[in-house]
Amino acid sequence: MYGTVQGVSVMVQSRCALGLAALLLLALAAPARAGGAAGPATQIETELRRTDTLLDRARDEVAGVRGAFAHERLRRAVETQRKAWVEFRRPAHDLRRVAALTREARSQALKAIEAAGIERRAAQGVSALLDRAEQRGAEVEPAVRASGSAIAVRLLDQGRRQLLRARRAWGESDPLAARLASLAQSLFDRAGRVAAGEGAVSTAAASSIARTEALLAEADARLAQETIASEAKALRAQAGDLLDRAREALRHDTEREALRLSLQARETALRLLARLQRRPTGAELLPALEDLEALRGEVAPEITASGDPQAQAQLEQSGTLLENARQLLAAGRTEEAVAALAAAESLLREAADAAGVR
Repeated sequence: MYGTVQGVSVMVQSRCALGLAALLLLALAAPARAGGAAGPATQIETELRRTDTLLDRARDEVAGVRGAFAHERLRRAVETQRKAWVEFRRPAHDLRRVAALTREARSQALKAIEAAGIERRAAQGVSALLDRAEQRGAEVEPAVRASGSAIAVRLLDQGRRQLLRARRAWGESDPLAARLASLAQSLFDRAGRVAAGEGAVSTAAASSIARTEALLAEADARLAQETIASEAKALRAQAGDLLDRAREALRHDTEREALRLSLQARETALRLLARLQRRPTGAELLPALEDLEALRGEVAPEITASGDPQAQAQLEQSGTLLENARQLLAAGRTEEAVAALAAAESLLREAADAAGVR
């Protein structure tokens, strides 16, 4: 997408370099102006003014964007060109240095123009993503509301929240905007499929994976801004591996395994955020609770039918922990709720393994 702009940038810079190199050869033979006669100094002044013209264009291009890169390149170009003019106006000026400075200023101005163009095109792409997600949400909402499916409505509402976050991120030039917009559209698509009658466990797994992706996207944004400790790196790698396995399980239609792996990935992501000094919110933990309840409801009949007393005891304990977690969330005790959810997930997995349920 950016090849044309980069090609023009390289071409212009090459021509500038060749022109100024030729002037330098002349400048070496006659390093100072003599009585205002036309010569290397006059030609260097012409190049300085051409750079001024390019800087004016760069200011116009950069004025409409927010990216720090473009603004920083413009600032450098302006400062370098200022130094070039200062040197040129000295009585015993060094034309070699003037030429080098204005060439550098021109190079930085071109980089600023190119960066502004890239940012502008990227912003247009995110805007289109936001519009498509908004349109998809409007398309599925009537069927979702009419279906009477609590899961479908929850997915729709989650999509609306992610879309709101995406628009806020876009307004703040946050690169998360594109991911959040895509996540919102995915949630709307899943809401539509549930309203059309798709299975609850499959949908719960897909929804859980989407929510875990959102948590990891936030963790990645925080990791990019901080010095990363080895333990945080390990947690991120572990969460990413679990999420990849969850996606693979969902692709092979093993929804229970996908949901279980996604829940483990989410718990790891929450621990990572806690390590990064960001406490999980009740709104983030409630979906995890609901997913675990859905998984427990799915496997409970098979665990009970197995007749394994240890598995049944673990099943009961997991139910008690889930009730405790709901009460803790209602009381705002999120750290304790995380611990209860992690213990419930572990017990449920052990019960399923003991009963031979997959």
